[in-house]
Amino acid sequence: MRTGAGVVTVVGASVALLVSGCGAGEPAEKPNLLLEYARAATVTNDKHPQFRTASTPEDRLANVAAHYSPEQIQYDLLAATRCDEEDGCRPPGAVHRAADDFAGPDGTLYQRSILVKREDGSLEVLDVYVARKPDDGALLIDNTGDTYEDLEDFREHNDLLGSDDWIYAPVNITSVPGDGEVVTVSGHTPFRWQPWAVGGIVLTGILAGVLVLHRRRANRSPFDADWTWPAPDHPAPDQPMPAPHRPTPAPDHPAPHQRNDQPGSGLDDRPDAAERPTAG
Repeated sequence: MRTGAGVVTVVGASVALLVSGCGAGEPAEKPNLLLEYARAATVTNDKHPQFRTASTPEDRLANVAAHYSPEQIQYDLLAATRCDEEDGCRPPGAVHRAADDFAGPDGTLYQRSILVKREDGSLEVLDVYVARKPDDGALLIDNTGDTYEDLEDFREHNDLLGSDDWIYAPVNITSVPGDGEVVTVSGHTPFRWQPWAVGGIVLTGILAGVLVLHRRRANRSPFDADWTWPAPDHPAPDQPMPAPHRPTPAPDHPAPHQRNDQPGSGLDDRPDAAERPTAG
């Protein structure tokens, strides 16, 4: 049945979407972002634009190496600094509001950076903020004012990065000024299909199929049937119907409704017609 096939097609497409989404994961090969940073010709929001003046990646790397060891450039990029001690720290109003809501008037706000490689290959130094309470409670804040408990929470819920972007950041991203392990991970965790999401997509597919079936039935003629005109004795439905055949009476028969005793009817020509007695 055609309508049934349409329903199956819609639901099948929904299931295929689920399968393709469930199979998505992090890219297999992680880049060396610190090395790429040292060699890059351009970096958005760079803290060290003076290193970009050399014409080749090797020359730019040599410039960085002449001033910093890998550990030093890593710390310089990723360490947190107090905003009241940093001339360049000018958080947006949304960041200040989020910090005040969390830490109160006695809290401290820090700025730190993470190194980002976008999906298109471009590099960026992305500023984030850490609000700390006097009792050492800490909260990560991005430049839109959204807040996160830790690095994994940031990767799962941020709206700034995608799963095809890479970040280079401290594992303990709310530590100040910064210590511990540094990792290269995707900027966003792959989407995880929840049971409610799976059920919602399947239900949407079923409802779409039912709607198609309903519309087809609504458009069907009440005389529509699962058969076709027989051939070849009947004309096609879109051809004019020929006029019905009317037989012509033979000459030796009286025409319809003609009286037999009228002249020319053939009865007066009989031999005994003149000798027939008349009434009265």
